[in-house]
Amino acid sequence: MQEYIYLLAMLVSIGGFTLLDWRFKLAWFWDARRTAKYLLIAQAFFIIWDVINLQAGTFVLHTSEWTTGWYILSERMPLEEFLFFYFLNYQVLLVWRKLWPRTSS
Repeated sequence: MQEYIYLLAMLVSIGGFTLLDWRFKLAWFWDARRTAKYLLIAQAFFIIWDVINLQAGTFVLHTSEWTTGWYILSERMPLEEFLFFYFLNYQVLLVWRKLWPRTSS
C-alpha cells in the first residue's frame, strides 16, 4: 500500500484543484476547449523536456518505496511524473485565470 501514497496524494491534489475550478469556473468549467489545448501543449513541452534531460543524464530517476513503479515511456518515466506535470500546469492555469480578468470567448 505504501507504494501508492504519492499517486494518491497527486490524485487528491488534482481533485482539490478541480473543485476550486468548478467553484470559481476558472479553467475546465469556464472553457474546456481552451483548457485542453493549453494543458496538452504544456504537458507535451514538459514531457519532451524531461525525456531529453533524462537521456542527457541531467535528470536522474530516484526510485522510492512511495511510488508505484508503473512506467509509461521508459523505465525512467513513471506514471507519477505525468500526473505531476498535469498538476503543475493545471495549478499555473488556475492561478493565472484567478489573477487576471476574464476575456470574452
